[in-house]
Amino acid sequence: MSITLERKVLEEAADWLIKMQEDLMDDAEINRFKQWLALSNAHRLAWQRAEKITTKLGTLPPSIGMATLDRPSKPERREAVAKLALFIAAAPVGWSVWDITHKQLHIADYRTRVGEQQKVTIADGSQITLNTDTAIDVSFSNEQRLIMLRKGEIYIETSHRNDPRPFLVSSVQGQLRALGTRFSVRQFTNTSHLAVLKGAVEVTPANGPAVVITAGQQTTFDALQTDNIIPADDLSAAWTNGMLMADAMPLQTLCDDLSRFRNSRLRVEPAIANLAVSGAFPLSDTNKALDMLAATYPITVNKALFGYMTTLSPKD
Repeated sequence: MSITLERKVLEEAADWLIKMQEDLMDDAEINRFKQWLALSNAHRLAWQRAEKITTKLGTLPPSIGMATLDRPSKPERREAVAKLALFIAAAPVGWSVWDITHKQLHIADYRTRVGEQQKVTIADGSQITLNTDTAIDVSFSNEQRLIMLRKGEIYIETSHRNDPRPFLVSSVQGQLRALGTRFSVRQFTNTSHLAVLKGAVEVTPANGPAVVITAGQQTTFDALQTDNIIPADDLSAAWTNGMLMADAMPLQTLCDDLSRFRNSRLRVEPAIANLAVSGAFPLSDTNKALDMLAATYPITVNKALFGYMTTLSPKD
């Protein structure tokens, strides 16, 4: 069942977008924005579409942006909000996946930079570990406990306290409801990935039916449906201990994961992209991980551009 975006919600999203674009957000406004965003899936979908417009265009359309400058309560601004709401309503469904902007990362409750990890304990006693380049917001109310995954990957151990409020995690593609559990969620561009290590998690895509994933299972879902359910194990959460575990993993896949922890580029030559590698590699020192690969497999590590570009090549 698709989500219908009412005009009021679209105009509210437009108004928030204008405020952010024009740097009109103080701490009180930021808190009000987070509360608004947590109200419903419709609010989140409207905001996702609004953010995608600025990602595509780089800024507000000129006719809208100019109308808002120095006119906070004039008819021109109200007209601009209504016009921007139409832009948001017309955004294709594919635009509902948004790229986190610098401002969103800045106002996130918790965030990590590239190469960083962070473990936090939230108000109900649940523990959340943020992987590299991740941002989340935490919104607790009398009705629910909501974690909004803005970007990246998180690992959650829900509290053992008796709390009747549902524990929810929202991603771009849908919502998860924890059923007494340990699980990880990763946000990709077009999908989200869930791995359940203990208990169970109910997955509800934004426009699809709910599915329950139990301990030892993992799946990927988009806004319409949940993909095939396949086995998962504790290795999928090894990153929470600072390690990347590989068991006959293609070298390209391993390097894609290592690249998430690097600000420099890492390239694998096609001739060795499918080389199966195994081992435990440190995420806090990806150069050491590459040296370990070179010491074990027929691989040469070549650095160029003052270390900005690293290429893995077959050893002569």
